[in-house]
Amino acid sequence: MLEASPNMQVPLTSDIPILPNELLAKIFKLSIEYPITISPTVTNDSLPWSLFLVCKQWWHVVTGTPELWRNIIIDYEDQPWCLEPRTGDSERVTRTARRALLQNNNMPLSVEMYSHGLNKEEQESIINLIALCSHQMKYLKLALCEETLRKLFSLPLNFNCLAFISINRCDGPGANEDLSPLVFSNAPLRAAELERYNWLLKSPDHPGECGTLTHLSLYSESEVSPLTAYKILRIYPNLVFLQIHLSKHDSPDDMYFETYSREAYPYPSLKTLFVNTSLPNVLIYLFMLVDFPSLTRLEIAPREQSYSMDWSHSRVLSTVLGLKELHTFSITIPIHSSYNMHSFLSSLPGLIDINLLEIPENLLSSVYSGELLPNLQTLRVPVIPQIFNLYLSMMSEHIGRDLTTQVRIEEDDWEEYLIFEADRDGREKIKELMRCGALQVVHDYDTDARIEEFFPSDLKMWN
Repeated sequence: MLEASPNMQVPLTSDIPILPNELLAKIFKLSIEYPITISPTVTNDSLPWSLFLVCKQWWHVVTGTPELWRNIIIDYEDQPWCLEPRTGDSERVTRTARRALLQNNNMPLSVEMYSHGLNKEEQESIINLIALCSHQMKYLKLALCEETLRKLFSLPLNFNCLAFISINRCDGPGANEDLSPLVFSNAPLRAAELERYNWLLKSPDHPGECGTLTHLSLYSESEVSPLTAYKILRIYPNLVFLQIHLSKHDSPDDMYFETYSREAYPYPSLKTLFVNTSLPNVLIYLFMLVDFPSLTRLEIAPREQSYSMDWSHSRVLSTVLGLKELHTFSITIPIHSSYNMHSFLSSLPGLIDINLLEIPENLLSSVYSGELLPNLQTLRVPVIPQIFNLYLSMMSEHIGRDLTTQVRIEEDDWEEYLIFEADRDGREKIKELMRCGALQVVHDYDTDARIEEFFPSDLKMWN
C-alpha cells in the first residue's frame, strides 16, 4: 500500500456527502465569527461553539475543513461548576489542538490558551505548536504558568503578523521581564494586555520599531507610577487607548524627576485614557508630565473600593478643564466639594457622555433641558432611589430631547426600591421611558432575578 505524501490531502470518507466550502462557511458561520472552543467541558460560554458538542454526524466536516479553524481557544477547565472531566480528555484537547493548528492552510490564527488542567508535557506540546505557527499568529492570548511562559519565549518565534497579545500568569503574580522585546520588534503589534509592564521598558526607544502599538491595557497587578507611564508613552508614541493603574513612586528616579522642571511632553495621538487610582495628586502629576491635547474620553475610577480620598481638589477638575477635545468624562468617585460644579460643567459644553456619582439637584433641570451640556447624549445617573423620582419627572418633561439616562442596578437598596417601593405610576413611567429609549437599565450579572421579572420582555436590559 502506498503511503500518502505529507503534501497530499487525504480525502475524508463518510456516509454524509462532503459539501462545498462555500456552503459550509454559511452553515458554520458562527464558528468563524466567534471562537471555536477546544474543551471537553460544557459551560455557558463554550456551549454553542465547542467542537466536542457538534453533532457527531458533522464532526468530520468541521474538523476536516481548515477554513473554519480561524479562532481557536485551547481550554481544559476542571472547575467545580463544569461537568467532571473524563479520563483522557486533556489528551483529547491536545490532539484536537494539534490538528487545528496544523490544518489551517496557513491562514492567520487567533489563539487563546489557558493551561487549567493541562499537565506540563501537554502545555509544552501546545506551545511548541504555537511556536511552529508563530508566523501565522495574529491574535495571541496566553494564561500559562511561569515555567511554560519562559519556555515559549525561549523558542524561535516569528511574530511577523501579530496584531494583539495578552499575557497573564495563572500561577500567581509575577513580572514579564523575561519576555524579550526582540520577539516583537518586527511585529505589527497594535494592541497588548499585560500583567506586568517591565518588558515594555526594555524596548528600544525607536518609534520605527515600536510605533505600531495603539492600544495598551495593563492588568490590576501593574501599578504604574506617573514617571513609568511617561517612559512607556515615550517608547510607544502612537497609542490611542491606554488603561493604567496609577500608584506612587516605584523607583528612586521618580523623586529626582519631581525636582526636574520641564514642559509637559506632547502626546497628540491618545484619544482614550482609563485611570484607576485612589490618589488625586498622582493623576495631577501625570498631566504635569504629559500633555494630551487630543484626549476625547477620560474615565477615573478608584484603585480600591474606597471613596475616602479627597477628590474635591480643584486641581483635579482644573486638569479636566484643560482637555479641550474631551467629550466623554466619567469619575466613579463622589465629588464632595464647594467647587462650583455649575461652572465646571458649563466649561465642558462638548461633553456627550458624563458619569458623575453626584450631580446636585439644582443642576439636574439645567442638564435635562439642555441649558448645560447641550450636546449631552448619555447621562449615567447615580443609584440613589431616594431621588430617582426626581430623575423620572425631569426625563418625562424633556422626553423629546436626544438624551439617554443609564441606570445601573447593582445595589440592594435600588433593587428594593424597584421591587417594593416604586408606585404603579412610577413603574409605568420607567417602562415608558425605556420603550422610547430615554432610559436604559444596566444591570450586573448578580442582580436579583426579580429585577428581570419587573421589566417586560420587550425592553432592552444592558449588561
